[in-house]
Amino acid sequence: MAERAAFSEIGVVEGFYGRVWSEAEREAFLAGLSAVVAAGGTPSPANTYLYAPKGEPALGAQLLEPLDKATAARLHRLHHLCERHGLALWAGLHLEPPFDPAQRPHLTALVRKGLQLTQAGVTGIAVLFDDLPGARSALPVDPFHGSLARAQAHAVTTLQQGVDKRVGGVRWVVCPGRYTLDAALERTSGTFEPDYLAHLHEALPPDLPWLWTGPQVCSREVTLDDLADYQAAAGGAAERPILLWDNYPVNDGAMAGRLHLAPLTGRAPDLPRGVRGYLFNPLLQPHLGVLPGASCLAYARDPAGYDPGLAWRAALGALLPPELHEAVTELAALTRTSDGPGGAAIAVAGVTGHLPERLARTWDALTRGDPIEPYVLIDFRRIMNQLQQGLPESLRAEATPWLGRLWRALRLFESAAAGAPQEVLGPLRAEFAEWHEEGPLPQVLGPWFP
Repeated sequence: MAERAAFSEIGVVEGFYGRVWSEAEREAFLAGLSAVVAAGGTPSPANTYLYAPKGEPALGAQLLEPLDKATAARLHRLHHLCERHGLALWAGLHLEPPFDPAQRPHLTALVRKGLQLTQAGVTGIAVLFDDLPGARSALPVDPFHGSLARAQAHAVTTLQQGVDKRVGGVRWVVCPGRYTLDAALERTSGTFEPDYLAHLHEALPPDLPWLWTGPQVCSREVTLDDLADYQAAAGGAAERPILLWDNYPVNDGAMAGRLHLAPLTGRAPDLPRGVRGYLFNPLLQPHLGVLPGASCLAYARDPAGYDPGLAWRAALGALLPPELHEAVTELAALTRTSDGPGGAAIAVAGVTGHLPERLARTWDALTRGDPIEPYVLIDFRRIMNQLQQGLPESLRAEATPWLGRLWRALRLFESAAAGAPQEVLGPLRAEFAEWHEEGPLPQVLGPWFP
């Protein structure tokens, strides 16, 4: 395994499902990250922005159509925005149906799209097979003999050769369909062909980097042992460059009800020894997402010296006035989940959200008829008032769904503490039972409202 002191590529992969950010939102996100870095007095470690939202038609659903003028102009503006922040713009092409690498017109359209992207300012192209069917459909005549891996490799090499023949210096990276060994992936993609990764590795140039999300789709921890397991599944591809596509703090799809604000944890300090690059997939809320996103960049800058508590305090100090730091820390604690990369981060390294544990004890006391902890509900209301009145409008608007439910949680606590009758508490309990089923804050408020 090649020794590396640091990651080579560091930055963002805008690769989430759902609504695509507006240009203003993307600009605000990058400006926020730059503000945190500038406040620390060190150069930004970020050098790459991979633009690959699943909702961008030109990169997926309209892959075979020429790049229209409006999209090309948008990409030009994104290129200039990235330049201002010291980032190279990459774009991700999602080779989803109806694209078929056995069809020569499809390959011709793919090369045309790649060339048009470079003309719009894109300097790197990611070929993405994530979340597509894990096996190739049976065809009467198939030059790849039913092998999905060989069909995908043919598409990649045709695209790369077609673009490189006319444009020099383009960076290339591939996201295999099996971008993790997580068994959960087969629930969406189906069963992969036997030895899919090994076949893909054999058919692609050995120096072509792959994107990998770690041992899970959304990995709680990522270590060099996890990387070794993945490389072994690819036939011992130890020397193929790997870039980590870190699915934290993203909250798309089934995670849309979660708010991942806590700083990143669980990434090994020696990861650059085997992983060449680090790109994080951001929170869907671009203004709030600067807080956890800044911690991802802090880790990527110095994995061995990374401290999630220091990263959290640095982001708070750069973005918010001191009087809001406690309240935002409590918001992160109240909305964290215990099964994600930031699950424990808000309670380590001097960054502590006290309200969840205090409220849990208070609810237990209320249900037993015991005296409750003095001032806990006063503190809860104080924190909520600070968030409601002090948060900048952009952050408050993005946090509104969670703030609304926390206000209702406060009402339930206060009503129970005041001895409210069952006809008042019953509907509130039912609301929180439904809330728990929907998924928001599942490990935090859910157990209190069975």
